[in-house]
Amino acid sequence: MYEAEAAINETVYRHVLALDGTIAAEHGIGSLKKHWLPQVRSAEEMALMRAVKQHLDPQNLFNPAKSLFNFPTNQTNKNPAAPAH
Repeated sequence: MYEAEAAINETVYRHVLALDGTIAAEHGIGSLKKHWLPQVRSAEEMALMRAVKQHLDPQNLFNPAKSLFNFPTNQTNKNPAAPAH
């Protein structure tokens, strides 16, 4: 990662989220931005994504090291403050 990349991304994403924007595109959210996911998706959306993942991959065989769902279920969304790293 470039030296200033994390700081630049955080600044940009905070502004995007403050304007009710999103950080993902048609290809989804990558592992570098996964800590932002609870900030842009509701608890219900996160629960639905977990349920779909569980249904399609009940044994967690599909790339388990890259799981985007290693978040507590009680996180809230739409908060421009970045989660702790």
